[in-house]
Amino acid sequence: MELRTNRNKVVAQSVMGQLHHPVIKPGKVHRVGYDGIGRVGPAHGGITYDIEIGDSCMGLAGDHIEPGASTKNPDIEENRAYTHLCCVGNTAVVVSGAATGDRGFVTGKHGGIDHVMMWFSQETLGKMTCNDRVQVKAFGQGLALLDYPDVRCMSLDPDLLERMAVDMEEKDGRALLVDGQPELLKYWKKTDAKKVDDPFLHQRLYSFLNNHVGSKYSDAEAIGLEVLGPMLLGFCKWLYQRLKADKIEKIFFLSREGKILQEAFRILYPECEIEQAYLYVSRQALTVPQLADAADFDEMAGIFQTLAH
Repeated sequence: MELRTNRNKVVAQSVMGQLHHPVIKPGKVHRVGYDGIGRVGPAHGGITYDIEIGDSCMGLAGDHIEPGASTKNPDIEENRAYTHLCCVGNTAVVVSGAATGDRGFVTGKHGGIDHVMMWFSQETLGKMTCNDRVQVKAFGQGLALLDYPDVRCMSLDPDLLERMAVDMEEKDGRALLVDGQPELLKYWKKTDAKKVDDPFLHQRLYSFLNNHVGSKYSDAEAIGLEVLGPMLLGFCKWLYQRLKADKIEKIFFLSREGKILQEAFRILYPECEIEQAYLYVSRQALTVPQLADAADFDEMAGIFQTLAH
């Protein structure tokens, strides 16, 4: 059954924040790592250019990194309202500086430092400076599921909830959040025209996996959803960016594994203008170019061993 909400009763208000410069408090210059060693590195605050929503937080040369733009209201009481009222998915508009008029989205909050984190395009981030002001259309606090009063909606924009295509079903007397699309690729295709450039794709992907795996799918299907699907998405996204950057006019997907990659690429980028072809090749024909890149005899032996199988 579809979700019924009280969104027509939810109040929308404007709240204001500004990009917050990174801070280092006395005695906090060094951060102790898992190995007990103190290190100097970046932390929360400012504009983070190379870490985005969905990127791994592991292995970074930093601690408590906040992706995108970190914002805060300089007034303590106003910031309390700012962090309370902002909801994930709310529209944020830059209202000062070179990026005035550019739009982004609230992606989360960070307690302790009391930041509201936001996604903006790389172009917008490049124009922004610390202390630029951002106005947010705060909309979502008070959102309720009419048929499930015990389920709480916290800091969630009603528009984002609808875009997530969440549905409900009853099972063993419990309410379960489920997605209306049975296949992962169909789920991906529900995103906007930008497809994999949608800033909320990773959240919707996680929601899909969290709600489906273990309830409807076998172990084999779960492997496709949790492992192979995300790998295909990441590879195709990387491939598309490289093709555009290098201005490649034609790409060959090699047999046999290339067939799956080609199908995934076509689904994710149906309007790609780059010519694509599936090329039948043998492993023997590819042996010589592989040997040219081998670092030593052991690696050459490994190539021949793979060929034998």
